[in-house]
Amino acid sequence: MRFWLLVLVLAIVAFLAYQPAWRGEAVFDDDDHLTSPELATAHGLSRIWTEPSAVSQYYPVTHSAFWLQNRLWGHAMPGYHFTNLALHVLCAFLFLRLLQHLALPGAWLAAALFALHPIHAESVAWISELKNTLSTAFYLGAALAWLRFDQSRRRSDYFVALFLFIAALLSNSVTASLPAALLVVFWWQRGRLSLHRDVLPLLPFFLLGICSGLFTAWIERRFIGAEGSDFDLSFVQRLLIAGQAFWFYLGKLVWPANLTFIYPRWDLNIVSPWQFLFPAATILFVVALWILRIRQRGPLAAALLFVGTLFPVLGFLNIYPFRYSFVADHYVYLASLGFIAAAANGLTVLFKRWLPFNTVIPRALGLSLIATFATITWHQSHIYRDTESIWRDTLAKNPGCFVAHSNLGLYLHQRGQLDEAITHLQQARALQPAFAEIHNNLGNALRDKGRLDEARALYEQALQIRPNLAQARYNLGALFLLQHQPAEALTHFQKAVELRPEYIDARINLAGLLLDQGRPAEALPHARYALSLYPENTDALTNCANALLALGQPTEALPLFEKAVVLQPNSPSCRFNLAQALLALNRQTDAQSQLERTIVLQPTFAQAHTALGHLLLAQGRLPDASQHYQSAIANTPDDLDATCNLVWLLATASDASLRDGPQALRLANRANEHFAGQNPLVLQILAAAQAETGQYRQAAETIRTAISLTSRAELAKNLEKQLQAYEANTPWRSTP
Repeated sequence: MRFWLLVLVLAIVAFLAYQPAWRGEAVFDDDDHLTSPELATAHGLSRIWTEPSAVSQYYPVTHSAFWLQNRLWGHAMPGYHFTNLALHVLCAFLFLRLLQHLALPGAWLAAALFALHPIHAESVAWISELKNTLSTAFYLGAALAWLRFDQSRRRSDYFVALFLFIAALLSNSVTASLPAALLVVFWWQRGRLSLHRDVLPLLPFFLLGICSGLFTAWIERRFIGAEGSDFDLSFVQRLLIAGQAFWFYLGKLVWPANLTFIYPRWDLNIVSPWQFLFPAATILFVVALWILRIRQRGPLAAALLFVGTLFPVLGFLNIYPFRYSFVADHYVYLASLGFIAAAANGLTVLFKRWLPFNTVIPRALGLSLIATFATITWHQSHIYRDTESIWRDTLAKNPGCFVAHSNLGLYLHQRGQLDEAITHLQQARALQPAFAEIHNNLGNALRDKGRLDEARALYEQALQIRPNLAQARYNLGALFLLQHQPAEALTHFQKAVELRPEYIDARINLAGLLLDQGRPAEALPHARYALSLYPENTDALTNCANALLALGQPTEALPLFEKAVVLQPNSPSCRFNLAQALLALNRQTDAQSQLERTIVLQPTFAQAHTALGHLLLAQGRLPDASQHYQSAIANTPDDLDATCNLVWLLATASDASLRDGPQALRLANRANEHFAGQNPLVLQILAAAQAETGQYRQAAETIRTAISLTSRAELAKNLEKQLQAYEANTPWRSTP
């Protein structure tokens, strides 16, 4: 009972220490890790496992956990934070049980220090680092299962350990060090290793770990971008990174001061002798522990566990964050276990040796250390409350961090604080001119500021640096579209889709542009692909439906339009599009209802007024039709459809109260100017307006011009009849 009460107290203290981050926002790359809409389906879950490029990193167990959380609480951040925190507490508990199984003194102190160490705030309070807490839980579970197997030699324990180890690898490949760590533990316990008892059973674990590590390294290069000039490091430079990183992490574990989200990237100057002191000191340290092993194996075992677990992030392998920093707090989460266990054990043994008959002072000192760590962790958790906090804190400690300037600029841009956003993005560009994404982001801010030429130049610079940057291609296309250059926009949208087939915005805009150009057959595949990835995106639904409608398939288009209305019932455009499909199916009453609702939602929607005017005109409701045509023209003076129909009403209606010759003539002249006097139908309404104002000779001349321009026999016949009326000085009258 006392055991579980202490576990509960430790869990409560850990939860309270992280209280500032409970309701924290998504920060940095959290949005890349949280399940995207196109993956939030059963098919999306299968893609998480089968497509390495479907998620930001190929850790399918981690992303399946994100997928499940998305199902449980969507994008409500507290759920993600509590899950991460609960896993961290579980890791502390499993760590405790592991140390107790090994009969290591100081197990409780070690568990408490792990649960509350400030360096772990990054792994616990940052949602993206679920891969750390989840994989460590599997790692410790696998270690406990293997220790049981070591005693029982039961197959069930072996396969439980193997299953948990595979789950750990598929959560975060840094756990590949487990089999080596187990051998270190057995060496520490027994003083030697048995080939048959210790090594051979672990060979499958080693093989899986090596394969996982190599696959992750390939993913980092192939999909994440861990290659290029930033990674052109010599072996000597990588040795310098490893030496300095070892002492950096050791120092932060002993004295967790000035913890920073992104630390300065070290200048690796192989000419500078002092930098070689770090690897030299590391080698001397290990040699000293090797000599000490004759009397005490524990320190060397702890050092081997620490260095071995850190190895993937010591600089010998390329990982993407090395572009801006060689170290990060979350890298040491798993590796800290060995150090913390050794430190807690050492303190416990020393206290028992120095104060063998006093338990109060050691406990007071231990509680003081735990309370200090908890307080620092509480303060450290504050920076993970929101995006602005994390980047302003980073810049306060690392003013030259181009990533912080860039991301703070992005955040301020989203908040509409364009001037400050541009300042930070320009600073980021000055610090790292070879980073294509910064040029792209600065271009976006300048575009929204109205500085289009500068934005275009920045997009082009981004593409010079990184020709395969799909976002820059897309943004350049959007800029050309904004500048009424659809041909250039189309080229860049197509290129963006080629570079990143799942780029939803590019697909949607490409389909929309093809539709605008009257190319529905080409637009349809893009619209369908976007819809397959994002089935509840109204733009994708609308593009697909519009393409089907243009291809004469209103029956197939209708359910898509209806779904768009269900998703956005207060969207005027969705209602209008549905009305168009209903009209194509001759469901005029339903179409009229949708058009009326469209106008209620947006009284200035000119196309809806025009379409409703046509329906009312067909019903013989001429005054109502006239009113809607008037509204359409008032909101969109260039609406020639509404203009022509209104002119015809004003000039030819049999009801004198509806006629207005001067207005009809003014509108008809404007329409005729638009077509440069070459459209026979427009000339027909112009002649009717001229006749209504008594200009019969001009009307007859206009009709003769229309007859000469038309090749349609039926239209020519109607024009001849009107010509006879005008030659007889008679205005033309028509019925609806």
